[in-house]
Amino acid sequence: MKVVRFARGLPESACAGLINELKVLALLGEERENCSPFVLQPFMVDGLWAWRSTRGNLHIVTDVCGGGSLTAYRFRLSYPSLVLVIAEIVLGLHWLHEHGIVHHDVKPGNVMVSASGHCVLGDFGGAQFLDHRGKLSRNSDSCMVMTTQFAAPEILVRLDDGQVKEYDEAVDYWSLGATIVSMVLEEDYLPGASEPAFMEFRVDKIQTQLRRRNMPDDLEDLVMDLLRMDPARRCRYPAIMQQPIFYHTNWQDVENQAQAAIPALRDIAANAHGWEYPTPKIHKSNEATVDFLAALREQRLSLAVDDSYDVDRHNAKMTNCLSLGYPF
Repeated sequence: MKVVRFARGLPESACAGLINELKVLALLGEERENCSPFVLQPFMVDGLWAWRSTRGNLHIVTDVCGGGSLTAYRFRLSYPSLVLVIAEIVLGLHWLHEHGIVHHDVKPGNVMVSASGHCVLGDFGGAQFLDHRGKLSRNSDSCMVMTTQFAAPEILVRLDDGQVKEYDEAVDYWSLGATIVSMVLEEDYLPGASEPAFMEFRVDKIQTQLRRRNMPDDLEDLVMDLLRMDPARRCRYPAIMQQPIFYHTNWQDVENQAQAAIPALRDIAANAHGWEYPTPKIHKSNEATVDFLAALREQRLSLAVDDSYDVDRHNAKMTNCLSLGYPF
């Protein structure tokens, strides 16, 4: 469960991110029977997966991923497991893109691991919907929900006042490349930078490090094809399926989850009782605070009101039980 306090208002971009997340999850709920298994879905058992309380909390309930996030498996995966992880992310991204959704913030922390050892793309707070031409656009005033180290050059480059830049789902494939890098190299090597020349320098450095550490040539080839500065030349679906790294991959078996991508799970969720996260850093300065409920109404969206769950009391109770060694 994700709980967001909105009673005192939210930064404009954080509010927009929450509304986008609700829209994406609503679409996933509607498409549940045909949805990719590699995309996080709302918990639909009783139909109420999102609601608000009169105390000013938004609650969003999604399927549980007992293995935590991919971050917990950095430097821990065998090469065959890493290849299968990448393949599952590719299929998850393709499903989103086919439905007009660009994730916009692909990184290990946003790739969850299910209890059965499969990768699940989550956290749609940065998601954007492609227009009828299959494009997104930004200008110097755009709110960009992203993580700089993993973000593509076309959404990091500085724009002059009045300048508009179009882009598409290729940004997610760049972020996939950066995600692969972060699984095998230290985060200091991640390519994110606002200056294209410096970003190119970092990409060259990544290639050097992959070679120095004797990473397989097929992995290096994939990473370098994903981290192309020109999005038109960047590897994406369906061409990515023909990469040498996937020569022995049966894509139908991947889709059917025939084999766990991560066979040795770290049982993280079983020991979790909630964390408090600060409002994520959004790449826009001097933002106004907006009324979340008013923004919902502007989008013709509504949320059920339910006060049966008190997140503060529930979390305090579980914390106390854990400290005393009692079951909760």
